[in-house]
Amino acid sequence: MVSLRALQALAAVRARGSVTAAAVALGYTPSAVSQQLNRLERETRTVLLEPHGRTVRLTIAGEQLANAAEAILREWESAAAGLELLRGTVCGVVRVAAFPTVARGLLPQVLSTLRREEPELTIQLAETPSHSTIEMLKDGDCDLAVAHDWPETPLNVPPGIRAELLGTDFADVILPADHRHAQRPYIALEDLADERWVAEPGSVTHDLLVHLLARSVDAPRVEFAIREFPTQLALIEAGLAVGLIPRLGRADLPDGVRAVPTDPPAARRVYGVIRDSSADRPAVQSVLQALKAHWPDAN
Repeated sequence: MVSLRALQALAAVRARGSVTAAAVALGYTPSAVSQQLNRLERETRTVLLEPHGRTVRLTIAGEQLANAAEAILREWESAAAGLELLRGTVCGVVRVAAFPTVARGLLPQVLSTLRREEPELTIQLAETPSHSTIEMLKDGDCDLAVAHDWPETPLNVPPGIRAELLGTDFADVILPADHRHAQRPYIALEDLADERWVAEPGSVTHDLLVHLLARSVDAPRVEFAIREFPTQLALIEAGLAVGLIPRLGRADLPDGVRAVPTDPPAARRVYGVIRDSSADRPAVQSVLQALKAHWPDAN
C-alpha cells in the first residue's frame, strides 16, 4: 500500500525542485527521501523521476501522481482535523512561520500563554521574511503563517487558504533628538525624502519605506544596511541617519532619539493565514485566537 510519507516526499520534490531541498523541508535525510521515492516507484511500477542536469525532475507520470498526492494529503489533513475536533482536545504540533517583528513583539506572549493553558500543544516557530510565509503554508512547511499587506495593496490569498486579520501595526520615523523635525507632532515622509536612511534591505520595514516614498523619489537613500534594530538606533542616535521602525516589537528608545508618527500613518495590516484543510483543527484555531487576543490593540 502506498504510504503518506512517500506521497509527501514526491510532492515535496516537485515543490522544491530537488531531493536535497525536499529533505530539508521534510526534516529527513536525502537518503530517506530517496528511499521513499524508490518505494513509490516499486509500488506503482512507474518511473516517477528522471535525471535533469545535476538534479532530477518528475516524469509525466510523476507529475500526474504528484497532483493526486497533493489532493490526497489535503484530504488527509482535513480528516485528521475532523478527528481532532471530535476528540475535543487541543493537542499535537502547530508549526508557525512569522516575520521577525511578530516573532519578537507578539509570539513570546502567545507561546507563554498557550504553554500554560494548553499543555498538550506543541508550537514550533520559524522566523522567516514576510513574503515567504504564505509560500511555506502552500508547500506544507507550516500550519499557520503570519503575513502582512498595505491598504493600497491587499494580500493575495491563493485558493484553499484563508487569512484572518490580527490587527494593524504602525511605524514611526525615528530621528536624532536634535534633528530639525524631532519635535514635530507628526511628519510626512516626503519631508524626509533627501535624508540618509538606515534599514534592512528586503525587510518589511524597508518595503514599507519604499512603498510610502514611491511618490517622492525613485528609491530612498539607504546608506546603512543594518539588520538589528539596536544598531539602527545607535546610528540614528549618532546623527548619521533616520529610520522607520514599527511599533510592534520595538524596545524602549534611547534618550538620544525621538519617534515621530507619520502623516498619513505608516500602517500595515497583519494576518494569521491557514489552510482550509486544517481550519477545523482545535490546535490551529487555538493559536490563531491567541494571536488575535494578544494583539496590542485587543487589550
